Amino acid sequence: MVKHGVDLRYAHRAALYLLKLSAFEPFRLAEQLRGMRGPYGPLPHPPLFIVGYYRSGTTHLQELMLQDEQLGYMNFYQGFFPTAFSSTEAKVRPVFERIIRAVGMKHPAHGVPFSFLLPAEEDVAMVASGSAMSANWGQVYPRAFREIYGRYALMEGITDAERKRLGDELHGLISRVSRAEGGRRLLLKSPPHTGRLGLLRQRYPDAQFIFLHRDPYDVFASNKGLWRSFEDNHMQQITPAEVQEFILWSYDRTHENYLRDREGLRDDQLIELGCAELMADPLGTVRRIDEQLGLGRFEAVRPRYEAFLQREHHPRASHVLSVAERRAVAERWGRWFEHFGYGLSPSR
Repeated sequence: MVKHGVDLRYAHRAALYLLKLSAFEPFRLAEQLRGMRGPYGPLPHPPLFIVGYYRSGTTHLQELMLQDEQLGYMNFYQGFFPTAFSSTEAKVRPVFERIIRAVGMKHPAHGVPFSFLLPAEEDVAMVASGSAMSANWGQVYPRAFREIYGRYALMEGITDAERKRLGDELHGLISRVSRAEGGRRLLLKSPPHTGRLGLLRQRYPDAQFIFLHRDPYDVFASNKGLWRSFEDNHMQQITPAEVQEFILWSYDRTHENYLRDREGLRDDQLIELGCAELMADPLGTVRRIDEQLGLGRFEAVRPRYEAFLQREHHPRASHVLSVAERRAVAERWGRWFEHFGYGLSPSR
C-alpha cells in the first residue's frame, strides 16, 4: 500500500508499522514451516456473520451473542498479530494483557477498557498482516479511501485474480482463528463484509447472516467520531469535508451492494434487525435471532445473556449534527430512511 504515499509528518507511523511486521516475520516463517498456515480446507462449521455499516450496533450484538461459549471469535491479539498468533498467543497475550491493564488503556473506537480478548475484525487483522486486500487501508490512506474501499469492500473494479486472493486470504485468516478456537462455530464481524456479501456467500454457501441497521442520522454522527479515532493511524492528512463525503458515499454504496447480494438468501440464513430494537429489548432480539436462524441455543445460554446485560456498560456518546449536516444526510440518504423505516426531519 506504499503506492498511495505517506505524508512526511506521518513517516514515523509507517516506520513503526514496518518494524512491527519485521519483528513478527520470524514467527510467521516458523508457522509456515510447521504447517500452521495452510493449506486450508473447509471450516468445521459454516460461519455466522454479523453485517451492517460502521456504528450500527454490530459490536454490541457480537459481544452479547458471544456469551454462548459454543461460539468462537477472533480476539484482538489475533487481530493485531495475525501472522504469528498461532504460535505466540498462549505465552505472549497474558503478558500484553497485564501491561495494558496496568496503563489503563482504552479501546480507541469505543472508549471502554481495552482487552486483547475483545472481539476484533477481519479487515483490521488484514491491515495488521500487511495484506493489500483490506478495505480498512482506506482509513490509513484516506486520500485513497474511495479507491480502496470501492475495490475491497464494494468489489468495484476488482480483477478476478484479486477477488480470488481476497477470498483466499480471508479464508486463511478465518481458518487459523477456527483452529485457535478449537473448531467452534465462528461469530464474525467486519463492516466491509456488508458490501461484499456476494463474496462471502460464494465462499461459504451455508453461512448465516445477521444484518443491523440504525437511524441514519445517528450513524452519520457516530461515524464522525469514529473517523476521529482513525486519526492516530492516518498516513495522510485530510479535511473534515473529505471525511463527510467518505461517510456519505460509502454508506450509500454499501447498502446498495447489500440489497443486491442478499437476494436468494433463505429466511433461516438472513435476519434483519434495527439497532433500536436491539437496545430496547436485547434479550428478545437474541431470542428472535435464535428462532429464525434455528440456532437452538437461547434457553441454554439465557442466564449468561442476562448476566452480561446486567453489567454496567460504557454509555453511548452523544453526537450533535449541525443543520447543514442533517440536510446533507437527508439529501444523500433519503431512500435509506424510507427503506429502513426511519423518520426524515432534516431541519430538526
